[in-house]
Amino acid sequence: AISLPSGNMSTETTSRFDSTALYVTYGDHVACNASTKGALMLAKLGFQVKELMGGLDGWRKYGYETDGMQTA
Repeated sequence: AISLPSGNMSTETTSRFDSTALYVTYGDHVACNASTKGALMLAKLGFQVKELMGGLDGWRKYGYETDGMQTA
């Protein structure tokens, strides 16, 4: 995972992204709209994108592992 706030997404900042890859955006929790903004911006830049609903909280809730992050 990389951190790239939607406000910083541009042709220049995504120039090294693989244009054939599928990108997944996520926020910290369900109330965070950063993933929606990021997904919209990536789509506008021509990338294939999906949004992880529920953010990392949702990911952990369903028992999926994270690497390098503390879980509650």
